[in-house]
Amino acid sequence: MSLRQIRKLRKELEKDSSEPESPPKVTITSRPPRFSFNMLNDDDSDETSSSESESSDVSNPSSDDIVSEDSVDSQPSEDSDWEKLLEGECEFAEEKGTLAGNTFDDKRHFLSSSIQDFRCKEIGGAPGNARFKKSLLKSNNRYWLCPGVSTRELMSLRALCLRQLRIDVDSTHERETFLLYLNDSYREVDEICHVAVNSQDFELFRRLLESHPFHLGILTRASSINTISNNHEEAFKHLYLGVRMIQTVLPSKFSLDHLNSSGLPNVWMPSKLEDNIVIYRLLLLYMISLERQGQWSVALAICKLLIAMDFPEDTCHGILHVDLYILNHEKDPNSIPRFIFNYCKQIEYTLPPLHLFLPNFAFSLPLQLFLHNTIDEEVPILEQERLLEIKKLLKKTLLLVEDATGVSFSPKTEFEEYLELLKDLGVYAPYLFLLRSLLTFPQFIVRMAEKHTSNLELRSIASQDFFSVWNDYEDSDFDSQLVRCYITKSGDLWTGKNGSFLCNTALLLVELLNDPDCKSALESFQALWSAYMDEVDLPEYLFQVSATEFDLSTYSLPMQLEIA
Repeated sequence: MSLRQIRKLRKELEKDSSEPESPPKVTITSRPPRFSFNMLNDDDSDETSSSESESSDVSNPSSDDIVSEDSVDSQPSEDSDWEKLLEGECEFAEEKGTLAGNTFDDKRHFLSSSIQDFRCKEIGGAPGNARFKKSLLKSNNRYWLCPGVSTRELMSLRALCLRQLRIDVDSTHERETFLLYLNDSYREVDEICHVAVNSQDFELFRRLLESHPFHLGILTRASSINTISNNHEEAFKHLYLGVRMIQTVLPSKFSLDHLNSSGLPNVWMPSKLEDNIVIYRLLLLYMISLERQGQWSVALAICKLLIAMDFPEDTCHGILHVDLYILNHEKDPNSIPRFIFNYCKQIEYTLPPLHLFLPNFAFSLPLQLFLHNTIDEEVPILEQERLLEIKKLLKKTLLLVEDATGVSFSPKTEFEEYLELLKDLGVYAPYLFLLRSLLTFPQFIVRMAEKHTSNLELRSIASQDFFSVWNDYEDSDFDSQLVRCYITKSGDLWTGKNGSFLCNTALLLVELLNDPDCKSALESFQALWSAYMDEVDLPEYLFQVSATEFDLSTYSLPMQLEIA
């Protein structure tokens, strides 16, 4: 050991003996650390980054006030770690719900949705790249309609939206009511926009859009014009901006997680009161735009929200859209019947179960069962042995009860009764439920044959006596109009394997009509069902439906929501 090293060790020894022992210092700070998994990979992780300011100057609103999503995503930030954590958590929750028989949302109201269901993928992003910001995790109960918006953008949008409208809460009644009020400046610009559109002065409309890029009325009309021009990407951008704006002024009481005195989510905003129609137009167009992109989760969440906002009315006709969204999004094979019977219970059984008088539910229910059938091949229902088994189950399927007084129609109104019937029908359940639907809406076969003219088998079935009589009927009656609306929206689902399912069931019905006993039961059902429905007071909004509301290429708003 060198002399220099000996001297160094001696100095350290003397220093240790001269200093008294003291406990280690503990520094207490109220500022939480900024966590990031990137620290594990970065050598310079000891350096702390300064927090970004979330305040924004909204004294001079312009398009620059809004932080674009692209610019936010392009900057390196720690949000990516939170996104990975949240995505993993959502996947685990979904998997857990599936394994448990979809009991994950059993405690949630059937018209309510989780904040993850409102998570929207913007056009142009990577598939499945729906981002959550850290701000969402901190305030996920406040801005749930369009989650993932930064605090800075929320404050800017709120200031811009408050210059156009306000939303008040009326708590004087048992059921809290939300009312939207437009201010004078909004009405003035909206009137000019109305003149520009009606006179087809698109140069004036373009200047209005440039000078008022955050006006909700202009954004709604701009989306409709872009839809007609087949520019769906621009149409969605206008609607997405409008939804982000409107969520910033929704009162905190406007919540899907809290139930009002009627046992519904506390979001009642009747479409017939004040200026509430503005938000209905925006959300309905947003829902259709999401459907066009195949974003079924968000479309379903928005559709259920619209139903809850106007319940028991349904100005948006959401009840005629929701089955398609459930069919495409939900993994539970009983999700459609669960919605049907929950709705029936919510309206206190003033209406029969939806599948008994609405063709969209009548055909979506057996289709969902068929698609979730674990059997790879179709059941050969036309074989003699199968026919004998089906004939034994026919009266139970048709809900016919025979006693000393005769035969009566006894519809099931409880979900548990439906599950019991489903168990009794076994593998024949999809076919027998579809057969019952064809008995109630036989014009479906005729209209489908008109739509799919290349399907020779379907055209041959449509020429059978039981179906061909509907060729001469006009679509002015209630049932035929709703059937046409359903075919416009979901007719393409009944092709390929699903088309074979439809044709085989229709052939089964024709075969059963040739049996005297079965024919008697089938005719009794039709007569009793018609008499039963004649006693039902159907809601008025179902008689104001147009097929153009369900055509994605030339979509038009319902009559009550048309922009004047």
